[in-house]
Amino acid sequence: MYQSSFADAYKGRRFVMRFGQYPNGVIAELEIDGLPKIKYSDKIWQDKESAQTELDAEARRMIDELRD
Repeated sequence: MYQSSFADAYKGRRFVMRFGQYPNGVIAELEIDGLPKIKYSDKIWQDKESAQTELDAEARRMIDELRD
């Protein structure tokens, strides 16, 4: 289902974005260490770059909201 992925870390927490290509666009999911996996099953992006930009911002926002 997912053909590519990108991993990064922010404030010591690793996160992984996975991407899949469909005829009408890109699907994605986000996994942040210590949090449940988020599947964006109701969203399609036009391309991988826009999906990656949005998920990267979302991951950083969620990590900022965590209390360690």
